[in-house]
Amino acid sequence: MTQANTVERDKQQRATPWILFVIAFLLAFVGIGAIASVVHGIATGWLAPLWQNLTDTQVSLLTGVATIYAAALAATAAPLIFHGQLTNLERASEAAISGLRGQFAALAAEQETSSKKMLEVVEQSKASLTLLQNYALHMMGFVDKFTDADVANGKHILLGFQESAAILCQNALANSNRWSTTKAQFDGKWPGYHPYIIKLWDLDIIKDDQKTKLLEIADSRRYTRANSPEAIDVVKLNLLNKTMKDLQASFAEGG
Repeated sequence: MTQANTVERDKQQRATPWILFVIAFLLAFVGIGAIASVVHGIATGWLAPLWQNLTDTQVSLLTGVATIYAAALAATAAPLIFHGQLTNLERASEAAISGLRGQFAALAAEQETSSKKMLEVVEQSKASLTLLQNYALHMMGFVDKFTDADVANGKHILLGFQESAAILCQNALANSNRWSTTKAQFDGKWPGYHPYIIKLWDLDIIKDDQKTKLLEIADSRRYTRANSPEAIDVVKLNLLNKTMKDLQASFAEGG
């Protein structure tokens, strides 16, 4: 709202409509006349017989007229009496609303700034965490390690681990020269899955550490199942990569 509009509106508010003065004056005149008539009737005695002979319908009619008169007088007199207060109240309300708008705008700007700072902190933390992970992997002896760029292809990498583990299980059984005597015990069991691995261990075909590592690879299927809610990260991917290399080295040494 411009300053010129504000000044014009203030002038209009200060100029009380003259029609209200006229209506209020007429209503006041009627009211004073009615009161004077009642006082004169009580003083001279002519009002008492009339009042006593009023029917219920006439009393209700008089009550209705009095109520309408009071409402009309209040509707015209209130704006005249409280005109200044109403104007001040309106101005105070507008000032309060304007102040609230300013506060909301400031809060919105502050929130936007805080969100940007939070995103910066998250990115910095992520970068720091990646450095720590890479350092930890280096200290653990990871030379050929995966990076964040490989995580997007993590599912296919894990499927390769699982296929390699299944081949190791089959080769372990074949190299034990016990396939012909134990093949019935592997019916319905898939190489590389828990039941197959546990059966190999029960028959002393694989060692404890080989069983543990094979089970770790088997458990990685929770990342490769369709619509799986779990996602592999670079650290877990590298840990499973090390497990796979250790398994291959163990079986290459002759179990």
